Amino acid sequence: VDDLRQGGDPRLPLELALVKVTRPSADLERESLAYRIEQLEQRGHVPAPAEAPAAAPEPEPPASDGPPLELEQLQEAWTRSVLPHVEQRSIPTASIYREARPVALADDAVTVEFPGAAAFHRQLAEEQKNVTLLVEALYEVTGRRLLVAFTVGEDPAEEADVDEPAGEERILELMKQTFDAREVDE
Repeated sequence: VDDLRQGGDPRLPLELALVKVTRPSADLERESLAYRIEQLEQRGHVPAPAEAPAAAPEPEPPASDGPPLELEQLQEAWTRSVLPHVEQRSIPTASIYREARPVALADDAVTVEFPGAAAFHRQLAEEQKNVTLLVEALYEVTGRRLLVAFTVGEDPAEEADVDEPAGEERILELMKQTFDAREVDE
C-alpha cells in the first residue's frame, strides 16, 4: 500500500515534504517557516566525534516557544489559513469552528468565542478529537503550540428580536432575501 501511495519514485516523498513545509497557504509564512527550519537544524545537528565539548550544552527552548504572534495576526489567519487546515482533516470539524473566532491571546493560550446562538457548536468543539485538530492546525499555521479555551459570547440577534416583533414588511424583506423572491403585481 505504501509503494502504491508513494509511487515508484523515491524523490516523491521528499518533494511532498518540501511542498508541505513551503506551502503558500500557510499564514505567517516567514516567521513560521524560519521557526520550523530552526527546529529542524537543532534536531539534526550532531557534533563531529573529533570535537571536544567546550561547555555544557544550552538547554533547548520549550516546544511552546515559536515566532511572535499577535491576536490580530491570528484573527486574520483564522478563516484564511487555520480553518482550511482543519478542513483538510475533517470537514465537519471545520464547519463547527466556522462559527467561532479568536478573541484573546495570552502567552500560549488562545480563547475562541462562539456566538450565543452557537452554544451547541461550542459543545462539539470541546470534544477532544476536535480540539486536537484545531491545535494541530494552529501549530501548522503559526509554528506555536497553543492551548485553546472556548467561550460563548452574546447573541446580538436575540437582543434585536426582543425589541420588537417583525412586521409584514420585514417578513417580506426576509423572504425576498432568503428565496430570491420578487413581488409580482397582478
